[in-house]
Amino acid sequence: MTDKKKFKKIEEIQEDLKEIYEEDPKDWQVSVSKNVHDPNLFITNKRGIWQIKFDSFFKPKPIGLGVKVGDGDEAARFRSRKLGPSFGLRPLNLNHLDSLRRNIIQNKPIDNLIMEILDSNPQPIKKITSPLTLQGPVLFSNDPSYISDSQKQLDKKLKKELLKLSGSSYNYI
Repeated sequence: MTDKKKFKKIEEIQEDLKEIYEEDPKDWQVSVSKNVHDPNLFITNKRGIWQIKFDSFFKPKPIGLGVKVGDGDEAARFRSRKLGPSFGLRPLNLNHLDSLRRNIIQNKPIDNLIMEILDSNPQPIKKITSPLTLQGPVLFSNDPSYISDSQKQLDKKLKKELLKLSGSSYNYI
């Protein structure tokens, strides 16, 4: 990560990633740090890795900023830790919903049904016609092993800029 890369507000990154997702919704991963006082979001696909720092898990519209931190090769290394199905939007049909509801009411496991849904291919937004859509999975992790020293420095810079952006004088944001 060089200082030449410009931080973007979370809304700009969302628009950029939405465009990229629409072109190719396969092989995405979304990971969030479990630290609620210092949340980081890592989004990867074949084109790269983005790191986003935001102020709170608990706000519907968090304040945040981020930057693309790696290219396709680095993203492949990051994604090689694959911990489950890829992130994406998956249309649900009413049968899925009925089965989920029935199993929950009867205290039956829903694991197989969830895996069946997650095994389906993520779809671009423009192709989804179902009124029901599953988004995810999002991985929560405390594993810092994939974060390089340069990413740690970037994290400090993002945190500093986020404090400026949010107008906060608190050190825990």
